[in-house]
Amino acid sequence: MPKETIRKLGEDLSRLLVAGAHLASADGELKKNKEKLESLAKQLGDKAPVLGQLAKAAEKAMSAAGAEAAKEVCSLTTNVAQVRAAQAGLASADGAASPVPEAPLIGTPCNARYVYDIYEALTTHGSGRDEPISNGVQTGQIVDLRLRAAAIAAIADTYIGQRVAKEVVPLYGTTVAAIVRGQFNPKGGAADGRRLTALTAIEKTGAKDLIVTALKDGNAEMRESALDAIADHLIGVADFEPLVLETMSKERSGGVRRAGVRALEGFGSDQVLDALISSLQIDSCSRAAASSLGKSPHAKVVDRLLELLDETIGGDKKAKKKKEDDTREQARWILRALAPHKGAKIAAKAVDLLDTHGGPAAECVLTSGDGRQLGAAADRLFGKDNEMFQPAVRAAMKLGADEAFKRLSKVLEAPDRTHDAGKARVAAVFHFLGTDADKRWLKVLFKELEEPSPVTTQAIAAIGKIGDKSAVKPLIKALQAKPMPTTPLKSAIIQALGVLKDPSAIDPIFDAIVDSKQYDVAAAVHSAVIALDSPAALPRARALVAKLEGNAWQFWYYRRMLEQLEHKFGK
Repeated sequence: MPKETIRKLGEDLSRLLVAGAHLASADGELKKNKEKLESLAKQLGDKAPVLGQLAKAAEKAMSAAGAEAAKEVCSLTTNVAQVRAAQAGLASADGAASPVPEAPLIGTPCNARYVYDIYEALTTHGSGRDEPISNGVQTGQIVDLRLRAAAIAAIADTYIGQRVAKEVVPLYGTTVAAIVRGQFNPKGGAADGRRLTALTAIEKTGAKDLIVTALKDGNAEMRESALDAIADHLIGVADFEPLVLETMSKERSGGVRRAGVRALEGFGSDQVLDALISSLQIDSCSRAAASSLGKSPHAKVVDRLLELLDETIGGDKKAKKKKEDDTREQARWILRALAPHKGAKIAAKAVDLLDTHGGPAAECVLTSGDGRQLGAAADRLFGKDNEMFQPAVRAAMKLGADEAFKRLSKVLEAPDRTHDAGKARVAAVFHFLGTDADKRWLKVLFKELEEPSPVTTQAIAAIGKIGDKSAVKPLIKALQAKPMPTTPLKSAIIQALGVLKDPSAIDPIFDAIVDSKQYDVAAAVHSAVIALDSPAALPRARALVAKLEGNAWQFWYYRRMLEQLEHKFGK
């Protein structure tokens, strides 16, 4: 009990050192620690005088203010570290001496101005802190020695902790592993689950001891975190299969079982296949089981799923009305599990279920090389089932360029193209147009640009994805049109110009910035200019930021853009 209390006090002091020692007086956790120490001091008396001393030091830290508060918090932190060191014992040497593994080199690459934004996002409370963290991760500048302690402490943050544990802390690699291990408590709560997530991302199989302890001694929340860590970082590692199966055999918590089903992905034993087939029929696990079965390496997974599908469809026909929806949904999960596997038997079974089981059946047909079956799926593009649209588009594209263009271009002529279903159908077509798209599409898409409609922004995005530089001039002309395009169209055009990566678009993009409240335009300009990756943008960015200094609507995006350009092209 005393050791655990002192350990907890050390963690809370580390958090306060990051957040600010002046907060000690109002910190509820520090107050609880002080009260526990006082209670233990009364119980143990002369047997452990250090407990009373720590309680008094905690009282002084909480009652101090200003610079004195910082001095007392630092003093208390030192005392706690000394006590914990005295409690520890030296581990015995085991095995032959070997060189310490090399750790990644961590420098200070973050711009001095931007480092404050990230530090503030990691250490303050409340929402709205995602943007600086996202940009720091994307640019790699968050991997900075000045931010390391803040990143480790932020794992405990209820708002950003999960993201930091998954995306930020692992970037520091083995340089933080020992620190996070020292903070990890297998019997702890959500924050310790996130620490386990980060450690597994860093150490991979080296974190097995922590995972075993978490599964054995942890609460349901901790067991779920351990299984999710396996699912995210240790898929198919043989040592973990028996651990997952044993945990699931004893588990009642739905969340833990779902995580266990995820963790079974990649294992091909009969026991795993049985467990996944069984879990497919449990509502809370159906999605995870379908995903794991879709990636199962077991030789008989397709046969087992087809047998289960026959049983379920047969049951559907015999079911009473109130059970029809349940059995139909179960059949759809089976089809989702079958869809990633290839085989004529799958498509042959699924093609007869297109009208009754929708999108999941169409996904299964996509594995077919049979033109008749693919055509049957493509024909459903003009139905009312939104779930059918994307697989129907993909089926049409498998029928060859001419047939696909003939079928899919009709979507833009459909009477309902401006209604919800029609816009969803158009979005499905544009979603799959890419650099390999038939060049006839450009003519169709430019027509959309000339005659704006509710689907024009989608058409503009598709122009960018096709990647043909001949689209740059028409897009610039549309950007400079009078009257000016609406904000959504302007943003879409700017984004597309960025994707096309033609430096001639730099001046037109900057000239399009006229309204200080066009927040979406600011985001699009930032994204496009960085994508254009040209030093010619630097003087325009400098002039823009000087003009808009202090403008709350746009300034963050433009300041960030300038910092990135200065970092790459500035002298």
